Amino acid sequence: MLNNILRKRPKLKSIDLSRTKGKYNKGESSRRHTEKRREQIKRRKNFLPSIFVSVFLWSIFFYIFMFVNPEVRYSLQVFLTTLFLSLFVTLSLAFANSRRGFVVSLGIVVFLALRYFGIGNVMNLILIIGILLTIEIYFSKAQF
Repeated sequence: MLNNILRKRPKLKSIDLSRTKGKYNKGESSRRHTEKRREQIKRRKNFLPSIFVSVFLWSIFFYIFMFVNPEVRYSLQVFLTTLFLSLFVTLSLAFANSRRGFVVSLGIVVFLALRYFGIGNVMNLILIIGILLTIEIYFSKAQF
């Protein structure tokens, strides 16, 4: 009985791998894989230089904060510029999105500038947040 079962088994056809289209062709498949891998490596974000830039900008900011006299000409502009750059790089890393880092850091710096001039209050903060949310929603919907 076991011999009958084994004898009735259908023979499998051999597959000619050279005639198939890429699916079974090992050379073409490996080439596609290496091309995809090279594209992934090119698109991969290297965060280590960004972290170094962020630490460098924060150290400049703290140096200005601690040792520069606020009465000196252009000290406010330098202070706000380094704060903006430090926040921008740090928040871009945190959000993994440069646009969101830019928008949030711009909002913080604008509010601090308004506070310096004496017109930064809760109403202005709410308006700044509303404007920044509107900008963010607009640009996030514009991307397809």
